[in-house]
Amino acid sequence: MTSLSLDSRKKLLNRRYYLHELIAQSSNSRVFLASDLVLRHQKCVIKQLCLNFSSAQEKQTRELIFQEEAQILKKLAGKHSQICQFYDYFSDSHGLYLVQEWIQGVTLEQKLSSQQKLSESETRDILLNLLPVLECIHSLGIVHRDIKPSNIILRAKDNLPVLIDFGVAHRVSTRRQKLIVGTPGYMSLEQAMGHTTYNNDLYSLGLTAIHLLTGKSPLTFDFEINQSNFEQQKRTASNQNLMVVIERAIAPNYSQRFASAKEMLSALQFPKATSSLTPTNTHKFRLKSWAIYFMIGIQLTWVCLGLNYLTSELDERPPINLLDSQAKLLLPTDDDIEPIDKKTKNLPTKNNALQAVIFIPGTSESKILQALGEPVWRQPGFWANSIAWSYENVVSKGIDLGYVFDTQTNKLRQAEIAVPPATNFNTVYSALDSLLAVEPTPDLKQGLQAVYRRQKTTYDFSVNGLKGIIQRNQKDRIYIAVWEADFH
Repeated sequence: MTSLSLDSRKKLLNRRYYLHELIAQSSNSRVFLASDLVLRHQKCVIKQLCLNFSSAQEKQTRELIFQEEAQILKKLAGKHSQICQFYDYFSDSHGLYLVQEWIQGVTLEQKLSSQQKLSESETRDILLNLLPVLECIHSLGIVHRDIKPSNIILRAKDNLPVLIDFGVAHRVSTRRQKLIVGTPGYMSLEQAMGHTTYNNDLYSLGLTAIHLLTGKSPLTFDFEINQSNFEQQKRTASNQNLMVVIERAIAPNYSQRFASAKEMLSALQFPKATSSLTPTNTHKFRLKSWAIYFMIGIQLTWVCLGLNYLTSELDERPPINLLDSQAKLLLPTDDDIEPIDKKTKNLPTKNNALQAVIFIPGTSESKILQALGEPVWRQPGFWANSIAWSYENVVSKGIDLGYVFDTQTNKLRQAEIAVPPATNFNTVYSALDSLLAVEPTPDLKQGLQAVYRRQKTTYDFSVNGLKGIIQRNQKDRIYIAVWEADFH
């Protein structure tokens, strides 16, 4: 199979687009600068999705995601001048293509490379001019999910920030895509755990602002050094309100952040409205909380992005106060949980129906397909050469299963289950027992109990060559996953 390259620049795409140069590429896509010969050689950017995938399933999935990006860009076309505009979408034997506006200018990442960091006034202007853009896309039910310096271009003609790359953007109206996506370092912890809301874009924007002010990327900086840098920045800042707004945007407590781009914009424009939020002697604690939270976020991103968290569909409204909603939950009592004393005769009974649909790592793809049929969706896994399957409402409503296979061996490498908050402990225990294929150790039983009782949110474990995690996610669902220790 042939594909586009710099050696084929003279080739016309779709009989109208003349390729000038390759300006970016990844493992499955390329981006070209081109001219539209029909529109008087107007410059444009063409993104090509190559079709040389390792499996038919991966090819189909990538095509659906690419088409989703095209649909989102088409929906946004003409809605705001600071959004990269959609021009065309077509395909040929070499791949699928998106034609978009060419924005002449430099990205914030490039600007940081040349001047190390930005001033407070520059950073504030960027926030003031980007927040209306986010307000616009959120009003259309779209979340960008990848706000960072490299996805913001300062347009040469007016120096306004333009938002680009909607490759992982998500529409509220669809429930198809359930991959956990985004850039590690700029994602909130809940986004890294698969819970995407409009609030996540504001969190990423806040981290972007810190990057601009300190010159330190959240992907690489030392937390203690960055904490010191940001503390110094706040002490010497002439615009304390800017610091307060940024801190609120990245608050560890989900409910303390801005609920909308409009609210964050108002806080920047009218300092008196945020005067009551100005930090005093709690500055240090709040920033340390952010640093700890951020480290956990990065670690969870890299460790858990491969775990397709089964409940990552987008909320159909802006974020709500999770603390208020959790306060109404009915907590399990000790009577709901059997004792875990090794000598007890009252260990939880097996759930035969659930056991019949849970498979352990090492199981063949064909065996699971024969038992459960075609999954609800298939998506490329986070790790190389992996494919993820999802089954919903298995055995009973609200019980979802996920399986991640090695595309080279067609063997199961990771298995996961998510169940509703009120699921009986016996059922949860039976699921864990089935995922391990060995009886859980006393320590593991205690960890399961702690998460079930909400005494812990997460419990990690290793047993019999497997690694695993038990947790309560953002929707209070109980999530269990196990994977082969060398799966990466």
